[in-house]
Amino acid sequence: MPRQSPSCLSAGASAELQRRVTPPALCWLESGGFRIEWGDLERVRVVGETSHGQVWQGRWQETDVAIKQLECLAEGAGLEERGEGGPLQRDASGGVHGCSGLYAALEREAKLLRGLLHPNIVLFLGVSLDPPAIVTEHCARGTLLALLNAARSSRQLAAALSWQRRLQMAMDAAKGMLHLHSHKPPILHRNLKSTKLLVDKDWRVKVLRGQASSTAADVYAFGLILWELLTWQPPFPGLSAFQIIHAVTERGERPAVPDAAAAAQLPGGSFACLHEYTALMQRCWAEEADQRPTFEQIIADLRRAESKLAMTLVCHPDVDKSPSAAARFADIKTAADVLLKGPQRPPPRPHPSAWYPAAAAAAARHGRGMAPSPTAGLWLGLTAAGVVAFAYGAWLTRSVVRQREREPDGERKRSLSPQRRQLLHALLADKQAQAARQAREQHGGGGAGAAAAAGSDGG
Repeated sequence: MPRQSPSCLSAGASAELQRRVTPPALCWLESGGFRIEWGDLERVRVVGETSHGQVWQGRWQETDVAIKQLECLAEGAGLEERGEGGPLQRDASGGVHGCSGLYAALEREAKLLRGLLHPNIVLFLGVSLDPPAIVTEHCARGTLLALLNAARSSRQLAAALSWQRRLQMAMDAAKGMLHLHSHKPPILHRNLKSTKLLVDKDWRVKVLRGQASSTAADVYAFGLILWELLTWQPPFPGLSAFQIIHAVTERGERPAVPDAAAAAQLPGGSFACLHEYTALMQRCWAEEADQRPTFEQIIADLRRAESKLAMTLVCHPDVDKSPSAAARFADIKTAADVLLKGPQRPPPRPHPSAWYPAAAAAAARHGRGMAPSPTAGLWLGLTAAGVVAFAYGAWLTRSVVRQREREPDGERKRSLSPQRRQLLHALLADKQAQAARQAREQHGGGGAGAAAAAGSDGG
């Protein structure tokens, strides 16, 4: 029988399929940009099997994606819908031939997923119709269960899964579930478990949507996830699904909660908030549904535990000795030092008196510190400027005096003003006259000649 697809999206669809699915029901995929051609998808490897088909890791438009290739999604599909041989008939690509309700169920699933836009919900990218498949983002680290199983045998991965990281992962899962429960109408998971939680390359946990049941059932399942993060073991090992249901509902059994001594022997170790963590875990799986917390309360409790753990690492860094914890402790301690002590200031400069040993010794005797003083610096600057100005003035005065002493009389006279030059001539004439008189008095004669000589000199 040839492969069939909705007539609104593929030419030549059979009349039988058109009767099963109303063509406009899937035409919104084309108009909304959610239609992905099967030829545009590159399948790399199978990463899982579900009750509805295979999950592939693939590539689409140079982006890593997860491709869930579907079998029959219709509820209550019987053997008459699976062909004469029992299992679904597949073609060479792995797709399935027509199954009653397949595209109707695909349309319901796609409409629900396109409205879930949250960092902790697996992102819906589109739908392939021929063959039917759902395309979502790819989370590189796989499921939480696979990650915990790998950490039991890898020391490097175990060191990366510190308690701070595990608390953050638990908060991520709780935020995703809170988004589902806050949807209008609320979206309930019913199948929440570690295989339905995917971890991306940045260690962010994303919820893979399940089916509806009740909010209390989702909270109970989240309590089991908290237990797995503590022990790195699946709950109720060795029991089948029917035995687990009987043990939980009929006998009220819960996984064993380790005490502090037992938790210290676990692969993930213990931590300072173990009591608060186990108390929250036990509240999540309380027997009475109305005693279980909401995801808002769960997130608040996990955030308080994370803050307490951070402060414990600051005060007691030996609590967690893993390499990742040591690096985080260094960052936390630096931030705490800045908050408590303020930013680092440069060391104070020495007081100017420290330049002079005697002044420094005197300051030390009087108990004075060497912290810089603005007033002392100002006075020191003014004093230095005064000393320099006085020395320059003395040097300039001395230079002028020496220059005048070296000048000849003619140069000195030419440099005089007219008034000073006239006064100098008068003084010189008076000195010459006085010298002539003294000469006459000494020789006693020749007064007329001396007087005539004096007169001629005066002329």
